[in-house]
Amino acid sequence: MSVEVKVPRLAESIADATLVEWLKGDGEGVRLDEPIATLETDKAAVEISATESGVLRHARKVGDVVRADDLLARIEPGAVPARAAAVAAPVAPPTAPTAPTAQPVAPAASRPSSSSPAAPRAAAPAAPFGPAV
Repeated sequence: MSVEVKVPRLAESIADATLVEWLKGDGEGVRLDEPIATLETDKAAVEISATESGVLRHARKVGDVVRADDLLARIEPGAVPARAAAVAAPVAPPTAPTAPTAQPVAPAASRPSSSSPAAPRAAAPAAPFGPAV
């Protein structure tokens, strides 16, 4: 038994909308609450989400003008096509990491002298009530 996806009530002042885009193709697997289509009114664009997980079947074409409670699509619950199942299938867990291989180490550079600008300097102690003036 398929589940119907209908146009929601948009607003009191909005009578109709245009189906501007299918975000999921006809026959494609969808998940609950996944955006599947975009409707556009004279005031806003509205995303329509799947009301069930399964296979999406379009009932309207892009460019169709729809009203509240019009049928947009049907979702066949539980039936997920092979290509959607392959995408949704969990990926095999990664294998255990291998031990890092030894990398040659470059010889240590000579220590910087205390007069070198790269040598760290000790910070001057702060005055108890801020910097001295």
